[in-house]
Amino acid sequence: MKKFNGKKARRTGAICLALSALMGASALVGCGDDSEKLHARLTVDGATRGAEISDDLFGIFLEDINYAGDALNAELIRNKTFGYEESKKAWSDVGNVTTTVISDAEDGICATNREYLHLENAGEGEGGVSNVGFVEGMAIQKDATYTFSVYVRAGAYAGNLVVRLTDGATEYAAAKFRVQSSEDWVKYQTTLTASDSCSKDLTCQVLLDQAGAVDLDVVSLEPDDNINGFRKDLAEALNGLSPRFVRFPGGCVIEGKTLELAYDWKDSIGVDKETGKAVEVTTSVVYEDGATETETVTGADVARRTGGNIWTTQTDYGIGFYEYFMLCEYLGATAIPIVNCGIACMTQGDGQQYQTEIGSEEFNYYVQNALDLVLYAKGDVNSSDPEEAYWASVRTAMGHAEPFEMDYIGIGNEQWGNAYYEHYEAFRDAFIAAGEENELYRSVELIVGNGCLFTDTEYGTPLARASMYKALKSGKIEKCTDYAIVDEHYYMNYTDFLANADHYDTYSRDETKKYYVFAGEYSANQQADLKGDTYSVIFNSVTAAIAEAAYMTGIERNGDIVKLAAYAPVFGHKVGANNQWAVDMIYYDNTSYLPSCNYYVQQMFSQNQGDYVLNAELTYEKKFEEMATYEIKRSGGAKGKTVDSLYYVASVDENGDIIIKIVNANPDQHVNVAIDLTGVTYDPSVEVTVLQSDSGKTTNKDSIEVAPEKSTMQAGEEFVYRAEKNSLTVLRIHTK
Repeated sequence: MKKFNGKKARRTGAICLALSALMGASALVGCGDDSEKLHARLTVDGATRGAEISDDLFGIFLEDINYAGDALNAELIRNKTFGYEESKKAWSDVGNVTTTVISDAEDGICATNREYLHLENAGEGEGGVSNVGFVEGMAIQKDATYTFSVYVRAGAYAGNLVVRLTDGATEYAAAKFRVQSSEDWVKYQTTLTASDSCSKDLTCQVLLDQAGAVDLDVVSLEPDDNINGFRKDLAEALNGLSPRFVRFPGGCVIEGKTLELAYDWKDSIGVDKETGKAVEVTTSVVYEDGATETETVTGADVARRTGGNIWTTQTDYGIGFYEYFMLCEYLGATAIPIVNCGIACMTQGDGQQYQTEIGSEEFNYYVQNALDLVLYAKGDVNSSDPEEAYWASVRTAMGHAEPFEMDYIGIGNEQWGNAYYEHYEAFRDAFIAAGEENELYRSVELIVGNGCLFTDTEYGTPLARASMYKALKSGKIEKCTDYAIVDEHYYMNYTDFLANADHYDTYSRDETKKYYVFAGEYSANQQADLKGDTYSVIFNSVTAAIAEAAYMTGIERNGDIVKLAAYAPVFGHKVGANNQWAVDMIYYDNTSYLPSCNYYVQQMFSQNQGDYVLNAELTYEKKFEEMATYEIKRSGGAKGKTVDSLYYVASVDENGDIIIKIVNANPDQHVNVAIDLTGVTYDPSVEVTVLQSDSGKTTNKDSIEVAPEKSTMQAGEEFVYRAEKNSLTVLRIHTK
C-alpha cells in the first residue's frame, strides 16, 4: 500500500482534496490555508470482490414521445409518403396547382405504400408543393450536403422537375431534372449543397416548370452526415452516455390506445401483412446529370406504411427496427426491443377492452411477431430452418449480413393483472417450445411488465412476483429467474429517490425466490411524494439529478439483482408546448441540443461502472453524527422527511480499477470523508470526476450551467475527500 507522501491538497473548482497526516487523524492537512475537521470515514475492502454487477446495467430507453422519433430521424421531410390521417400534413401548394392525395390505391408504388400525391400544374410558370418539415421546421447548415430524392410517375409530362430549398426570400440550394415520360414509378435523386445556414421558415419545394400532371411519392431530404439514418448530433449525444443497452421503441408506443394503433415492428421494415413477407421494390433511378441505374431495395422507407403513435398520433416509421438495431451497433450496446403482447395500453387506453384472446389467430400473430424478430435480428441465412434463413435474408438485403446483438426481448410494457400475466406466459411457452427446435430462441431473455408505479415493486405489492410465485407453486418453474426479468417503472418525487436508495438491498438472494430486475423507466419528475406530500423542486435541476444519483448507488450496489436500468424519457423539445412529457434527459430543437443535469449523472455512472461490488462501510465522527442526515421541508415550509446526506458505492472493474462513487445530497453542508482503502496497492494519482453546483436549483435549461469536471489528486495510505454540497463524485483508483 502506498504510504503518505506529504503533499498538500489541491483545489480544483468545487473539489477540495486533502491528505491526512496520520492514519486515523481527525485533523486534515490544509484546504488552502484553512484547517477543517474530519466528518466521516468510508472504509473500502479492495481485496475482496463481492457480488458481480451486471455487464448491461446502465443503458437508455428511446421512445417516440415529445416528437423524439422525428428529431432523431435525419429525414427533413414530414409526411414524405402522404400517409398521415391528415393526408397533406406539412405540405402546401405552390403556384396555380391542384393537388390530391390518392389513398388505398391499387397503383401505388407497392402493396405497403398505397398513398401518393397527384399534382396538376395549370400555370405557365412553376407550380408544385412545399414541405415545412417537423415540429418547428427544417434546418440546414452552410456547405453541408443533402441527398434529395422523390418517386415520380410522370405519365405524358415532358417538362422539368425542380427542387428548391428556400425561406421565401433566399434560395439556399436547387436542382433540376429532365423528367422521363413513363407510366412506371421512377426515382429522381441528387445532392444539394447549402449556400448558407437556415433554421426558420425553410421549405423544400418540389415543382413542375410547365403545365402538366405527375404523381409524387416518398419525397426525401437527408443530411449526408447522418449516422445510420439518425441525426448526427443527437446520435453523438446518445453515444456520450456510453450505454450498455438500448430499449426501444417504447413504452406506450408499442401498445397503442387500441391494437389497431399499436406499433408493429414488421411495418417498420415494410412487411406486407397479406403475405407476411418483406416488400422488395425495384425502380429506375435518374440523377440530375441524366445518368440512370436500376435500384432494388428491401425494407426501405418506400415500403413502410404509416402507423399510429399514442403520443403524436402518427409515425411514418422513418426510424424503424432496422435503424434502431443499427443505432445499437453504433453505440456498442445490446438491443432490447419491446413487442406488443396482444393487449392495448392500460394507462392511456382500455387494455381490458382491447386485448386478444389467447390462442386466437390475432393473438398468435403477436406471438409470431416476437419469434420472427429473434430470427430477423440474430438469424443465419445459411440456417437449415427456412424461417430463420428467410428473416436473416431480409436483414441481409437491408444491408446487414451479420447478426445484431440482442440478448433480451420485452413482452408488453406497463401492464398488469391476471389477463396480462396469462398473455405473457403464453409467449413464454411459445419461446420454450420454439427453443426446442431452434436454440436461437433460447439466446434471449424475456422481460415481463410490472405495472407502472413504485408501489408495484417490493415497496408495496410486487405484481409480477405474485405471478412468479404462483408459477413456482404449481411447478411450472423451478425458480423465479426462470420466469422473466421484471420490468419495474416508477416516476417519483426527488425525496422518494433519496429515501429509497436502499430499495434493492432487501430483495431476496434465495436461489429459488430471487428474480432479476429491469428498472426500465425512472426519473424524479413528481411534485408529490409517495405519501402525497408536496415538495418544491425545479425539475431537471441539480437537486433532482443528485437524488437520482443517490438512488443509482443502490442500483449499482445491487447489480447482481438489477440487471438493467434506464432513465426515461431521453428526449424533450426545448419548447415545452411541443412536449407530451415535461421532464426529460436531453432537450433539442432543430439545430442543437442541451444535456440536462440528469444526463451527466447517467453518463458518470455508465462510464464508471464496476464489475464487482466491494464491501464498504461509512461511519461518522461522533461530534458530526448530526451531519449524517438532513431534513427536507415540504412545500410551504411544513415539516418534511429526514434523509441521508451521503450515499456511496464502491466497485472494481476488470482492469483492477477501484471506483468509488460518493453522493452528497445535502444542500447546505460539505462533508470531509476519510477514505480507507485496504487490501490493495494503488497508484497515488487518483482520477476525480465531479458534478456539483452550489445551488440545487441550477439547470441546463438555456445553456450548460453545470457539467462534470475532471481532475487528479495525490492519495496516501488514507486520503480525505471533501464532498461538496449537491455533488456526485467518482474517484477512480488504479491498482498495481
